[in-house]
Formats: sequence, C-alpha cells, structure tokens
Amino acid sequence: MGYKHRQLANTLLQYPYLNKYINDVYTYYMLPENILYILSNKKNYKIEYEIMESLLQLFMSEVEHEKILSGSPSNIMNIMYKRALEISQELVRKLQKIYPEGDYSFLNNTESMPLIEQLVYYNKVITNINKTPKQFKFKTYDDMHIDYEFDFSKLRKYIKLFYYIVQLYENIYYSICEKEIKDNFSSYNRYLEYYYKFLTHFIISFKMDSLIECDNNIIAYTVYHLNRSERYLERAVVSIVKYIIGFIVENIKIENELMHQLLAIKQQNFFDISINTSKRIKDYIIWIQHFEMIYDKKNINYILDKITEII
Repeated sequence: MGYKHRQLANTLLQYPYLNKYINDVYTYYMLPENILYILSNKKNYKIEYEIMESLLQLFMSEVEHEKILSGSPSNIMNIMYKRALEISQELVRKLQKIYPEGDYSFLNNTESMPLIEQLVYYNKVITNINKTPKQFKFKTYDDMHIDYEFDFSKLRKYIKLFYYIVQLYENIYYSICEKEIKDNFSSYNRYLEYYYKFLTHFIISFKMDSLIECDNNIIAYTVYHLNRSERYLERAVVSIVKYIIGFIVENIKIENELMHQLLAIKQQNFFDISINTSKRIKDYIIWIQHFEMIYDKKNINYILDKITEII
C-alpha cells in the first residue's frame, strides 16, 4: 500500500505549534539563511544550533508531552524568531549593497513591532527583491514514485532519539570542558549539516503534501523527500554519537581494555553494512556507560537510560 496524499500534513495538524513552527522556520529562517550562505560562504553554527534545539524542545513538549527547560511553546518559538530576524537583517544589509535600487520601504519603523511582524516585513523585502517563487517547482519523474509506508511513530522515535543524544553530547562536553557546547563548533558541526538536510527534505515533503491538488507527481516528490529526510535524520544520530566517542577519546585517558572494545565496535560497524541505526549506536552507548569519571554522572545516567529505552 503506497503513500496517500496529506498523510503527513494531516498528522502535523494534530500539533498546532509544531505545524506553525515548521512553516515559520522555513519562511523566516531557512529561506533567508540559504541566500545569505551563498553571499557570505559561511554559516552561523551557533544560530543553527539554537534553532535546532528550539525545534527539538517544542517537539518534545507538544508531541512527547515531556517537561522541557525553555518554558511555553510561544517562548520556544520566540527563540527561533529572534535568530531568524538576525539572519534576515544581515541578509538585507548585503542585498542593499547588491540592489541599492530595491524597495526597502517596508522596513521603515519596524523596530518597535513584535518579532513576528518584523519578520513578515523583512520577508516581503527579501522575496520581492529576489523574486522568490510562491511555491516549489517540479518536473515529471516517474521513477521517483516508490512504494512508501509513512509511519509517524518511527519518525517520532528518531527525533526523540536525536534529542536525547544531543542532550548527552551537551552534558558530556560540559562535564569535561566546563563550558557550553555553543562555544566550540569548529570541529563538531557535521551532525548539524545532517540535521538541516533532514529538516530541508522534511519541509519540502510537508509543503508538497499540503497542496490542495494532488497527482502522482506530487505524491512522488512527497515520498521521495520524506524518505530522504528520514535517512538524513538517521545519519545525524549516528554522526553525533561518533562525535561523542571522538570527544571522549580526545579528552579522557582510556584504559586499554576499553579501547579494545571501542575498536571492536568500530570494526563491526564498518564491515557489517546490514546493521540498522539503533544497533549501530547501541554498542557505543553501552561503551559510554563504562565511564565513571564524568562529573555530572546522575544527569548523564538519566539521559543514557532514556536513550536505552528508545533503542
């Protein structure tokens, strides 16, 4: 049985804050950031991290009904709005140099407006100057139509798993370095790239699935991007676990026996290409649990237990 149009869109309607967040993060952050990256050839990983964190916390709060630290959904969304406004403002500064004749009058007297209203005006300027299309364009590709069973519970599992592994990374990093992970993205940013590839493909599939009209091409593109989003999320999970392992090896003196175990796990994962994601990280998580020298052991053990429950 193949995918039915609006399966994803109707599922997200059950979660109004998450549904709005996904729409807004695409419109007010991902679109201007994508253009800004072309103009500056650099990414602000701190902002990427904070937006990723806010989306994960909103998901855990609304979908998983777990208590999180950032407060209400509106407060969580404001984190994204603030960072999105910073990106839009930087982009507009660059566009004014490239298109000095552009119409920037929308931005007059916006500073006193609420965040979301400021973003609306910046979005008007950016989309008008860049002549941004109103919706995605696509051609006919019959071979993209694959048989796909959409399972939101599976997607929930991997988002939740990624959330707790990010928490594990933050806590281990802080316990060793005694500073926030946000201060050091120079070496540990690849998992963010995988995460945003997941988010990009997920949003594309959501946008396609939200269209009123439907034909085989729309379903094909929805399925294609939804399938890719899940694969990138799995890669993000594996990637951040590897960063945790690498960080431990780099910063903690490890007994030979534990190093032997780690190398054996690595060898198995490298040569047994049939291992699924949960199995691929399970042995690493067990290996991490051997460490008693991590300072905030109680909190880290709680997170490790949560990860173990999921995998």
